[in-house]
Amino acid sequence: MFFRDKVAKVSLRDMLEIQERLGTKNFTKALQKEAEENDNDDDDDNNEQFTRKAQTSTTIKKPISTERTSKLEPLEISSKRQPAKKDQIPVHLRGRRKLIDPRFNEQFGDYDAKEFRQSYHFITDMRRKELNDLRKQLKTSEDPTEKMKLKAVINRLVCFF
Repeated sequence: MFFRDKVAKVSLRDMLEIQERLGTKNFTKALQKEAEENDNDDDDDNNEQFTRKAQTSTTIKKPISTERTSKLEPLEISSKRQPAKKDQIPVHLRGRRKLIDPRFNEQFGDYDAKEFRQSYHFITDMRRKELNDLRKQLKTSEDPTEKMKLKAVINRLVCFF
């Protein structure tokens, strides 16, 4: 009871330092001894469950290897752990999410061209400003290769409108 009371009053950082000094196994054993002394009245089943839980928490889990000797060989999955959701979905059903086009889906409502133009008018203003800037650059540039590139970009923007 003495050890458990000390640990209860200590901050988490200090408790972790104590655990590092003693070692995880020794730390849990000390807590178990305290618990066994306090729980002498309880059933033996409860003590066994407590010790099993403490033992499983201190053991290091081994990484599961998913390597196969042959690509045709089935993947071996443990029955003790729940398989991931992606493993439960058949391979032919896995894939990209189905894309929905809002133009043809009634869930998104009716398309109003006037409202769309009013909402996104700032984009056309930005394009016009960019086009004017490119035309100014074209007039000031003297390099013929740069002029060709600027003309191509301007043509692309004009065709895009």
